[in-house]
Amino acid sequence: MKNIEIKSFDHLLKILRKEEYQCGHVIFRGVTDRKNHKLIPSVGRLKEFQHEPLSELVRHERELLNLYRHKAYGELRKHLIMIGFGLL
Repeated sequence: MKNIEIKSFDHLLKILRKEEYQCGHVIFRGVTDRKNHKLIPSVGRLKEFQHEPLSELVRHERELLNLYRHKAYGELRKHLIMIGFGLL
């Protein structure tokens, strides 16, 4: 595996535009202790849910997705009206 230290966002874009990264390679963000680092999604690291049953975490995740859907629909609708597509 090849390690590349990214110095800036522009540097990242320059690397990603290289031909060697245009064929489906997967790029991971590094961690300093990769042997002991556990890959846990950020929602799984919330302290308020560490001692809750999985069903509570699923309920919270559904609430977040529903909130996103409602807000995204409103934003999409405004954008479509602005560009002349009328109401959904």
